[in-house]
Amino acid sequence: MVDRGMGHSTDGVDNQGWKLYITSLVMIIAAGLFVIARCLARFTIHKLGSDDIAIVASLVSSILLSTYIQLAIHNGYGMHKHDLEKPELRMVLKMFFIAQTPYKATVCLNKVAAILLYLRLFVTRSFRVWAYIVMGIVVGYGIGGIGATIWQCVPIAGAWDKSINATCIDSNKFWVAYATLNVVTDVMVLALPILPIVKLQTNVREKILLGGIFLLGSL
Repeated sequence: MVDRGMGHSTDGVDNQGWKLYITSLVMIIAAGLFVIARCLARFTIHKLGSDDIAIVASLVSSILLSTYIQLAIHNGYGMHKHDLEKPELRMVLKMFFIAQTPYKATVCLNKVAAILLYLRLFVTRSFRVWAYIVMGIVVGYGIGGIGATIWQCVPIAGAWDKSINATCIDSNKFWVAYATLNVVTDVMVLALPILPIVKLQTNVREKILLGGIFLLGSL
């Protein structure tokens, strides 16, 4: 197999992999710097909280995601299917298959970190009950999504090796269902702090600013 490098076009063969390569590299560096700065700031004030641990775990998962995406690009991810040799196509699909697990773990951990932050700030019983319910839903669909990803084909290798006579789920329907749950849980996580903020004894401007801070933190 030929190493396609950072995904640049060679010999007139179209390759868009470099765009994803650069994007993933820049984003993981930015995320790493943000997490380091956050942890240092928190550690100087007091010990790290459970939300910080979740963010660090999310960063580790993001690094794994970026690593496997870049390995896929080295094998031809970003090129047209007909421009790849069969071994290259299998390796691209395998790397992409592996990358799906840390991707879903990262999505789940980011939401869990946001909810854990809310739990440190808001102490009313009703809020905590709802927060734990939402976190249970997030963790549940996250684990379910990872499980469905790993065992999307039986045998598992059928996910990247199309020469195997495997039984697979409908990946298009699965991704639509996963994306729908992702959006729904995003809304649920973002909506959690709205009522506690509204009940604060402060003016509307400060409530809006505080809501904006939580929105930025959740994103």
